[in-house]
Amino acid sequence: MKRKRAKSATPIPSRQITRTIAGAATDSDGENYADIFERFAHPLTQDAEDEEMMTNMLSLAANAWNIASLQPHERMKSIATFCQRFPEEARLEIKRELSTLITRKDAEFSGNAWLVTDIDLTFHGDEVDVAVEVVCGVTLADLQATKQ
Repeated sequence: MKRKRAKSATPIPSRQITRTIAGAATDSDGENYADIFERFAHPLTQDAEDEEMMTNMLSLAANAWNIASLQPHERMKSIATFCQRFPEEARLEIKRELSTLITRKDAEFSGNAWLVTDIDLTFHGDEVDVAVEVVCGVTLADLQATKQ
């Protein structure tokens, strides 16, 4: 994900999150992609205390969502690569969070076979609009290959 925001002390009550979508608006069942993704990310975002934390938690959730699209043997490599971005003392906790989210994706969102390509947050006082850009019909490996 491309987002890195400056630290902010602005509290973000999770109950006031509104959802929008960039690109295709709904999945084949007619449900908004941003609504689906927000539900998936909720365990991380429900306690976000500020803009930076909200941004970081949604980014972590998006990475977990996309890694879940990989075959199990490819997931471990992607998790290890992702965790290398963080200080060594944080890696075990990040790996646990990713694993928990991947298990959640498999169990509760397995029918949603799209990838998150971008998240854009717009903060309005105590509210945040979450725009999710998705791509359908490609794998994470396909998406990574286009970036090389």
